[in-house]
Amino acid sequence: LRPDGCLVHVGRKDLQTKVRGYRVELAEVEIALLSIADIEQAVVVVRPLGHGRARLLAYIVLHAGSNMTVSQIRGALQKKLPDYMIPGAFAQLERLPMTSSGKIDRRALPEPPRSRAAIEVAYTAPRNQLESVLVRLWCAVLELEEVGCDDEFAALGGDSLLATQVVVQVNQSFALTEP
Repeated sequence: LRPDGCLVHVGRKDLQTKVRGYRVELAEVEIALLSIADIEQAVVVVRPLGHGRARLLAYIVLHAGSNMTVSQIRGALQKKLPDYMIPGAFAQLERLPMTSSGKIDRRALPEPPRSRAAIEVAYTAPRNQLESVLVRLWCAVLELEEVGCDDEFAALGGDSLLATQVVVQVNQSFALTEP
């Protein structure tokens, strides 16, 4: 409450958010992640992408000895959740940061990784100038340091809105015009 009597809304205290125009309960995504046998712990947060857009980011801890890939996790989530609720990025941690009361400390989570996700496709470097330009555009849009030529856009966290950004940048980079 401000001194002039106006009430200022500073945000939600629950874990509900809006992503790509859809209302998402983060706990529901976390429950879906925890239902996957190889995942020991999971927490989902929202990270801003700019222009008022946001992306879901999942921090996961796998059970010892598990070598589950991001592609496998995405596949399991696609059977349980609609596309808009599937995190765009995954970060695998050794353990989640905890508060002194034993709860997950969301403020202590590290910045999202900019490295290529652990997907099943082996990295393939660009083989020519065209592939180099396209890989550079994908890296910029997906906010990653490295993208392989054979990588799937969705497996790296791409969605339809990010795909439109790629199309716009391809048109600008190659001075393409509509016929």
